[in-house]
Amino acid sequence: MDTASNGSEPEVILEEGIYKAKAGFLGADDKAGVAALLAVIATLKEMEIPHGTLEFIFTTKEESGLQGVKMLELNRLSARYGFCLDAPGEVGSFQRLSDTRARMDFRVVQRFLTSNVSGINVARTILHHIKQLKLPAKFHLEMTRFEGECSEEGEEAVQVELELTGCFLLEELLLEMENVKLAFTQAEQKYGVKVGSDLHVIYPGFEIKETHPSVKLAKRALKKQSLTGAEVRFAGGSDANILNDRGFETLLLSVGYEKAHSENEQITQDSLLVLTQFILDLLVSSRGMEVVTTFFKK
Repeated sequence: MDTASNGSEPEVILEEGIYKAKAGFLGADDKAGVAALLAVIATLKEMEIPHGTLEFIFTTKEESGLQGVKMLELNRLSARYGFCLDAPGEVGSFQRLSDTRARMDFRVVQRFLTSNVSGINVARTILHHIKQLKLPAKFHLEMTRFEGECSEEGEEAVQVELELTGCFLLEELLLEMENVKLAFTQAEQKYGVKVGSDLHVIYPGFEIKETHPSVKLAKRALKKQSLTGAEVRFAGGSDANILNDRGFETLLLSVGYEKAHSENEQITQDSLLVLTQFILDLLVSSRGMEVVTTFFKK
């Protein structure tokens, strides 16, 4: 569940208190989070620890575009907010802010039979114009692909791929994406080229306020284990991005794994134990913090 792979079956080993894998990826991202939640469920049942109403969510297809959580029926949940165990970093760290990432694919097509303007030159002109847009500092625009080809019929096609990232809300992203798209549209009219576009939000960003119950609850649980509770920020999307975008406020928690998506991925046995205890403290501390909705009469 939610693991990257190099195609080889991992052989998990424990050396000097550290979990590693031979051949394949260990998959601590995010088997560690899954393992901790299963341990918590077993502990709650065996020890009958008092707690409030709890709901556990396990999703698939996270590594293939956060597909699993996108198919989750939120109306099946009674919770008002939650926690996502799927970030690198030391156990006890949490993430309130996440960046937004979008990809824009453009295809500029020019026929030499009807025009002597090179499609590659048109694409370069468009990119030069985009640089003059002066996007806000929080936006980072990067060209990740620029390829051209010419068919036997004398048709030149240029594929341009751009990525727009930064800590901004989805509404701001959509506005800037339209500005970029407009540069291609204007070139279509000016140079007589054909432009096809595909705009895709890979994941939307989110911001959890410091005063939110999830943050207060996390800090309360961290004190029980004397954990630092450092606030961190990592690039990359998680289920938390989708849940927050859909209105289900979710705080992202660090799990303790290192060197994810590689044959050197690892996690210590102590990290798993601390993570499990932290979650238990989190759930026990939630008693009395239920969110109640009150409807006032007019």
